[in-house]
Amino acid sequence: MFNKIKNVTTCLAFVGVIGIVGFSGNVFSAPDTVKFSGTINPYIEIDAPADVSLTNGGSGFTQTLSGNISWTVGSNDRFTIQSVDGYGASSSLTGASTLPQLERQETNVAGTAIFSGTGGTDTLATDFDVLNTVWGVNVTSDEVSGTNPWAGGSTPTGTPANLEASAATDIANIKDHDGTNTVVLSVKGTAEQTDDAGVYQTNLTVTVVNN
Repeated sequence: MFNKIKNVTTCLAFVGVIGIVGFSGNVFSAPDTVKFSGTINPYIEIDAPADVSLTNGGSGFTQTLSGNISWTVGSNDRFTIQSVDGYGASSSLTGASTLPQLERQETNVAGTAIFSGTGGTDTLATDFDVLNTVWGVNVTSDEVSGTNPWAGGSTPTGTPANLEASAATDIANIKDHDGTNTVVLSVKGTAEQTDDAGVYQTNLTVTVVNN
């Protein structure tokens, strides 16, 4: 009976020794510092503001139409204006301007739109009145690496052709550290005596992209 108790005591003591060696005799740790890393992808969004009603100014034959539109661009990275594309009164009628110019299809004495093209169902460039149109761009952001404002900004001087061809590359990279940027496009059109009274319009698409 004594021997059985001694064996049990020995076994308990042995188990205790294993525990001491494992925790106090050896300290285990990772051999190197472990780095955790991951990537947040670039993201960009642009709002869709309402169409713009231009303000009539001036008097007589040389009246003006002017106004501006403001796009809010949210981005967690630098971005560029990839392109600015526009057209005049229509994207489908032959002879209508393929540039962002303030334009109106002419009407006859009865107030009916003129179609001088084939069969009287198509138009020619002479069927449209086009105002002398100029544009300017102003960017509100922490950093703009290129030209800002572009072509006078709120006092526009840039031609429609230059707006499409060079505004985006001239302005170059844009970055706001809070992620909110504003791009304002201003337009002004000036009439002359040969331009009929009526509603003039132009249509514009701006594309922005992270880079």
